[in-house]
Amino acid sequence: MQYRLKARFKRLFDILSEVFRSMVGVPNYETYRIHHVTHHPDQPLMNYTEFFRNSQARRHEGSKGGRCF
Repeated sequence: MQYRLKARFKRLFDILSEVFRSMVGVPNYETYRIHHVTHHPDQPLMNYTEFFRNSQARRHEGSKGGRCF
């Protein structure tokens, strides 16, 4: 029983974390990773820290949306 409760709280925390990241403009790393591997297999994949910094830089530079990283 305690395991189920712990798992539910973890799932809730994960969902709320993703909602919060979306609200402040941080894209989902897993979505980026899947897109990158599928569409750009010849280019190196950014780690999470690089991805986060790149996302923040793009957000604050006023770059146009709809383009690949």
